[in-house]
Amino acid sequence: MNERFTPELGILDEARQATMIDTYCLLSLDIKRLILLGDEYQLSLHKNNHYNSLQISPLEILDYSNKIPKIILTHNYRMSKEIQEFNQVLTYRNRLCTGN
Repeated sequence: MNERFTPELGILDEARQATMIDTYCLLSLDIKRLILLGDEYQLSLHKNNHYNSLQISPLEILDYSNKIPKIILTHNYRMSKEIQEFNQVLTYRNRLCTGN
């Protein structure tokens, strides 16, 4: 059997932390659709403060294009209320809700 595995859908979680090399590996499976999950406000992977096209995340590239639709999840279930309140003002512009 020499059949190649070709999934219909690929999901890349924590895509803000992925590199383009990670993405290319997933795309090499000839998938038809790719879903990127990640936090656009999470720190990126840029190393040594210089631009390297293979170290930039796929979410950063898509953020610059403004051509891909985004869905923003507003309910957070993973952080304490105190940390969330700090992040609300600092990063998320009061868009998060506690998921209790």
